[in-house]
Amino acid sequence: KNVYSLADVVVPDFLPDVPEVRRELTEHYQAIDRMDQGIGFLLEELEKSGQAKDTLIIYVGDNGMPFPGAKASLYDTGLNVPMIVARPGARGRVSDVLVHTPDIAPTAFEWMGLKPPDYPLHGRSMLPLIDSDNTDRREIFFSHTFHEINNYYPFRGVRTERWKYVRVLFPELEMPLPSDLFDSPSWQEIRKRGDA
Repeated sequence: KNVYSLADVVVPDFLPDVPEVRRELTEHYQAIDRMDQGIGFLLEELEKSGQAKDTLIIYVGDNGMPFPGAKASLYDTGLNVPMIVARPGARGRVSDVLVHTPDIAPTAFEWMGLKPPDYPLHGRSMLPLIDSDNTDRREIFFSHTFHEINNYYPFRGVRTERWKYVRVLFPELEMPLPSDLFDSPSWQEIRKRGDA
């Protein structure tokens, strides 16, 4: 288990570099470290069981960083979520290719050799992208309506490699903050400083 100090973390440019934010970032780093360990334990068990050679691994987070200006927001810091897709024999690499969660179903159908449903799926298989960034995909679409029942802020958008267009459906509404972030020391410090 790695332990991170306030000096270890990199403060993203959308957050103030203050001790409260650095403390929460160390907790975020710890959470990522635990996730990494958990995935490692899973891979070890797959190897021990003999199932590793037959298993496609898909891990995806449900939101961006758990910080104001990220989680449940229309900013890239909220739209970028962690994703791991791994198949036996593939070497690990990092890719910036545009993918999104609707790609999971087509990927699973292709991996298992199953016929997809008769209706069109909204995503594409990610299997060809495991070894190469060659793709003809030029955009992905995203949307948001609620984070919590009282966090209504609907928007729709499209993201290309270079551009992003967002249409806020009710711009007169104030963009809400998820309740777990509202109580966070980072947000309380941001509000106190008047950065909000």
